[in-house]
Amino acid sequence: MLSVTNPRLKYLFQRYFEASLSNEEKEEFFDIINQAQYDEELKRLMNEVWTQLSPFYRLTDEQSKRILSGILPSLFQRRRILRRKKTRMLKWSAIAASLLILLSGGWMWYRNNAKKKSAVASVEMETQYNNGVLPVANKTLLILGNGKSVVLDSVGNGIIAKQGGIPVIKLNGQLSYSGQTEESTVTLYNTILTPRGKQYRVILPDGSQVWLNAASSLRFPTRFINGIRSVELTGEAYFEIADYQDEPFVVKTNGMQVDVLGTRFNVMAYKSDADVKTTLVQGSVRVSKGNEKVILKPNEEASLENSGNNSIQVKKADIQAALAWKNGLFLFHNADIKSVLREIVRWYDVDIIYEGGVNAHLNGMISRKASLSEVLNMIEITSNIKFKVEGKKVTVMSTVEN
Repeated sequence: MLSVTNPRLKYLFQRYFEASLSNEEKEEFFDIINQAQYDEELKRLMNEVWTQLSPFYRLTDEQSKRILSGILPSLFQRRRILRRKKTRMLKWSAIAASLLILLSGGWMWYRNNAKKKSAVASVEMETQYNNGVLPVANKTLLILGNGKSVVLDSVGNGIIAKQGGIPVIKLNGQLSYSGQTEESTVTLYNTILTPRGKQYRVILPDGSQVWLNAASSLRFPTRFINGIRSVELTGEAYFEIADYQDEPFVVKTNGMQVDVLGTRFNVMAYKSDADVKTTLVQGSVRVSKGNEKVILKPNEEASLENSGNNSIQVKKADIQAALAWKNGLFLFHNADIKSVLREIVRWYDVDIIYEGGVNAHLNGMISRKASLSEVLNMIEITSNIKFKVEGKKVTVMSTVEN
């Protein structure tokens, strides 16, 4: 059967994949894909996205059939098309299943536990929680050299301050110090602080770019002098460093120092986490603690216990997981449940209380645009963990008796 071209389908498919459809557009999208004449075109669109996906997100045929059987009733239960649509979708096997997981709210989870069932995945369009807490939008602060605070969320675009002759420019959610400067010998230090649930981008005086994750801070001078480019980080940030061969770039954080020459890397240094981690994407960095020094190659990660009691450990990096936050995702590869929940705390501004022992490792992906209830619901489906949400308090319980 020849495929029928529908430009509107391509538009709606792309918007749905980006999670930017309105409710009306979603209904239109489902109405179109319910028509058998568009099967070939829909499969072609799915294939285009499929080729761009990491193998990590691809499922076996067995997993796909199980997932499709579970999620199609939720997707189509109110559209009177369940039997016909399910039969057609099942023919698409792994591609359809993997993409439906991504399209249906942008999530995929499966549990890695040899003692129990093998990989399980599911999607629910409705959650069991009344608490639909979305990522919080508290205020991002800029502390100027004189101690004055500027609430970045409350000021418009343009020059918001001058620091030692340097104009501080805000433009659409980013801060820039790389504009034209006035003559001045004064070097001031500024600090940007992000709250839970908020990220921010900063362009430093040398043109280097920094993406600051939630619950983080970056202290930096308004001009780099004497061949030294040095900043101080708490929390997490991704750096793209301007290449000045004679001027090393230094990141200081929690007992670890990272020396850089023109590179891209991520530093995670939350005090609530067990380790400080530096992940190298491109270029070269030297990680040091006291007299101990380690040179990282691309796709390597250096870690150091926050307690400072061990030496620097180097291993192959999981670049996708390390940079997921910058790409608007939660992404976990065999992650301990407590490390997963620490990320949730920082993003949704909630408090976690453990009731008894909990032990689980998770693999999966979900958009950071999802509500708290959606994230918790997916974890419950694919683990032995249960949650009780009361306002901003989340109680974590195990369904397995110790």
